[in-house]
Amino acid sequence: MKLVLASTSRYRAALLERLGLSFTVAAPECDEEALKQAARVPLDHLALLLARAKARSLAPLYPDSFVLAGDQVADLDGEPLDKPGTRENAIEQLKRMQGRSHRLWTALVLRAPDGDEQAHIDLHTLTMRHLSDDEI
Repeated sequence: MKLVLASTSRYRAALLERLGLSFTVAAPECDEEALKQAARVPLDHLALLLARAKARSLAPLYPDSFVLAGDQVADLDGEPLDKPGTRENAIEQLKRMQGRSHRLWTALVLRAPDGDEQAHIDLHTLTMRHLSDDEI
């Protein structure tokens, strides 16, 4: 069995390494931002849509392999929390989140060489404690 991890995340690769799995790493060939903009689906479905797109983007390049892809979508009060991108945005986002709960949707898709896909969505609710300005 050949396995391709559709991610360049060192963290995701480390998880598979801890399982003792042999795998190849490949960058997914899909425009995540365009998919996010076009999608009119609930946030849990968005995580799954992105994971599926990543797996499907690599399937033609690795026709004899299983392709494993994942994505996460965080939301605060039903609105997606994107990566802040800048220090200033990160500070603002942390201030918004402190003392409040947010949800993290994680989707995984395993695509087999025959095109069969197994998918799983997991939800975690996290509450951030209050932070001082120095901590932020």
